Amino acid sequence: MPRGGFSGGGGGGRISGGGGGRLTGGRSGGGGGRGGFTGGGFPTGGGFGGGRIPPGGGFGGGGFHGGGYRGGGFFFPFGGGYRRNYRGGGGCGTGCSSIFVVIAVIIVALVMTFGSGIFSQFGSYSAGTGNSSGIAPSTVKRTPLPKGSVNETGYYTDELGWIKNPVTLEAGMKNFYNKTGVQPYIYITDTVNGTKNPTDTDMETYVNELYNKLFKDEAHFLVLYWETKNGQEGDYKTWYTVGSQAKSVVDLEAANIVLDYIDRYYYDNSLQNYDQVFSKSFNDAANRIMTVTVSPWVYVIAVLVVLVILALLFYWWARVKKQKNLEAEQTEKILNTPLEELGPGPTGIEDKYKDPPK
Repeated sequence: MPRGGFSGGGGGGRISGGGGGRLTGGRSGGGGGRGGFTGGGFPTGGGFGGGRIPPGGGFGGGGFHGGGYRGGGFFFPFGGGYRRNYRGGGGCGTGCSSIFVVIAVIIVALVMTFGSGIFSQFGSYSAGTGNSSGIAPSTVKRTPLPKGSVNETGYYTDELGWIKNPVTLEAGMKNFYNKTGVQPYIYITDTVNGTKNPTDTDMETYVNELYNKLFKDEAHFLVLYWETKNGQEGDYKTWYTVGSQAKSVVDLEAANIVLDYIDRYYYDNSLQNYDQVFSKSFNDAANRIMTVTVSPWVYVIAVLVVLVILALLFYWWARVKKQKNLEAEQTEKILNTPLEELGPGPTGIEDKYKDPPK
């Protein structure tokens, strides 16, 4: 299933003027495309196009540019460092080899322990590269809405007949609800207010109208998913509105994380249908937004600190060992030197053992 180029831009994170202070935003993309899904209910033959905003592809409203930190909030200069060579006598010999082996083993253990996590984190922060794996980090500690905030409803409306297994879809969405206390809802359509080619303004107006029509509370998170069905140069748009109560949990950052996951899994060829795409998007987004994403630089700096401490300990150990070697050499030299060569002592050894004068 080929992936086409990415294009498009879109608004994101605008707070709508009405609806009791709801948070409304979204993004749009277009052009290029992926071949059709192989699962049932999807267009076949030629596939359909689909765009996405690449990380850094421009959605405003105070969100993260490029879906991530630049440098993860830390800056650490690499290079430089110091190196010290020991030459000449007094070296630490076999002991140095032993300590180097110990340090090497510790470094390998640290890399094996943290390496995969660090590199995967760097992958998540690789915004602006056109890589669909870039997901915005979660930088806020969030508290779920209290139980009873939601008048529970269904979880989706599918005007296109693409959802074939509601259990699969709702599994991920229910996980989102359980973790956040906010009930998600996705509305799938190819027509917005009678138009097959809606503008961003059409999307924003319609998603707020749908919220008022579908829900009686302010604790839902509604995602409007529009996609053309012409099978050639298709687009899709994702817009959302968050109830005024729910936005204390699903804020701008959290909402954009959900859209990031939809963008990511839309192009994941291992997922065979929309049931899986949306289920996995909401499931993984819930797990991410309800924890604070740790910058990979934290792990890098922690490893560097450990290495610096080890280097300092080694330096101290080498100095102590060198001093002891010098003292041992001096002692051995004294013991191996004849008394005659040492000369008289402080009071004269010869005088001490002379016969007393008569």
